[in-house]
Amino acid sequence: MKHLLRRFFSATTWLLLLSACPSELLADGYLYRLHLTDKAGSTYCELTERALQRRERQSVALDSTDLCVSPAYLAALAENGWQLVTRSRWLNTVVVRRADGGAIAAADFDALPFVSHVDTIDAPLPESGGDGLAAAVRLTSVARRSKWQLEEQTASATDGDNFRKPVIEVHGDALYNAGLRGEGMLIAVIDEAFSNLPNLPFLFDKVVGWYDCYAKPETDSDGIFGSGTHGTNVLSCMATDTAYGVWGTATDARYFIIRSEYAATETQLEEDMWVFAAEMADSIGADLINSSLGYHSFDNPATDHTWTQLGQNEVQVSRGAAIAASKGMLLCISAGNDRDQQWQKIGFPGDVADVFTVGAVTTDSVPSSFSSAGWTSPNVKPDVACRGTRSWVINAATGLPRTGSGTSFASPTMCGLMASLWGANPSLQPTELCRIVRESASSAAAPDSLMGYGMPDFAKALAVVNPELSLRGFLSDGDAICSRSASADDGARCYDLWGRPVGPSDKKGWQIVNGRMVMRRE
Repeated sequence: MKHLLRRFFSATTWLLLLSACPSELLADGYLYRLHLTDKAGSTYCELTERALQRRERQSVALDSTDLCVSPAYLAALAENGWQLVTRSRWLNTVVVRRADGGAIAAADFDALPFVSHVDTIDAPLPESGGDGLAAAVRLTSVARRSKWQLEEQTASATDGDNFRKPVIEVHGDALYNAGLRGEGMLIAVIDEAFSNLPNLPFLFDKVVGWYDCYAKPETDSDGIFGSGTHGTNVLSCMATDTAYGVWGTATDARYFIIRSEYAATETQLEEDMWVFAAEMADSIGADLINSSLGYHSFDNPATDHTWTQLGQNEVQVSRGAAIAASKGMLLCISAGNDRDQQWQKIGFPGDVADVFTVGAVTTDSVPSSFSSAGWTSPNVKPDVACRGTRSWVINAATGLPRTGSGTSFASPTMCGLMASLWGANPSLQPTELCRIVRESASSAAAPDSLMGYGMPDFAKALAVVNPELSLRGFLSDGDAICSRSASADDGARCYDLWGRPVGPSDKKGWQIVNGRMVMRRE
């Protein structure tokens, strides 16, 4: 499979973007986010035909956020000897560093009239004691990333019903029975690495392209298909269709995977990489984004976020997510796994009003102990919840099912269901689709801060989104939908879900088929 990005963007674009080599991107040192004043001399960034069609369908016009960062300003930064790490057209920002990782004097920034202000997003930590504060904090960073857990539980081909339970709990089987499995949808998955994915064809064959924000070779152990398994686990919640039974929630969708996360460290650079990844999803024409990532605390505590910033769209990643939603994409974001940790709350960008934030529940449909807490005013977060404790995922090493826990797995389960539901009426605005699903949920009348509007009922939602397809959603493979030919004398015939005749019937408006009353389709 060729790298799909080469079809979408010119080589010049990517050479400008990736002006720093991988070792320079990931080295310790100072990183600066520059906020630029304008976009002098810019042109519109390239959008695929698919992206333009989505914009037209969602009535989203081109605006200044679609202009590229000024080439003249990028050239001026390079003349100063600074390396470009990443940039954002939406937020008109760039991240730069010195080649040696050293500090840049404030006077050097002041000399650039097109820089409005500067954020220091990473700085070396002071050493303290024998082990060093820096090393201790970096170990804490790795521990923070391990709050989602994979459990050892064997599975066999007889476990198909067990695999489907998380979907059935929210009546997602109604979508499957109606033939809605994500066909025609392009889902961007912004995550960590996708370990061993090329060796899992039942997943990889649904991936139309990929990109590593850190420019690591695809064969590198630290690259997009390297040692990090999180992305593969997340993708499997949506895309898996194996001999064990269909249990992915959007098995007919296509996927574009992007690594924005660097597992060894936790810095605000990952927020900038996330925003760039979301811009890429927009450019290629993705319909949905799933991101089981969230931010609040970093290796350098001086750069940590605070509760007062929640819901304000002032944090870089949240500002980017808000714009992504405004471009006609539906964003599913995990609520986070911090309720039993010091932070406790939903992270960024799950705090954004216009993203669909997903919490986790247990096998008993109660909030998972780890699922981050939200709020009920001025809006409700999380939006909804679904199974996140003992969810079935694919073991990246073996390709076999195993259980895992975390909102990381609740979010893609929900994202696939949203994609499949959207296929019943692609003309719907994402905000309208989200409203319908919220109103179908178990706690819609009294939302709370742990499950939001509750566990959705996708059978109810389908009845609103597409009433005609809704009937099929209640039928099983052996049931039928009845129809009558143009001539009443011909009587009526019943057909199963695949259009195969199952025998004659009378001319009444309703039929009992396999013990169920179904409506004749005229």
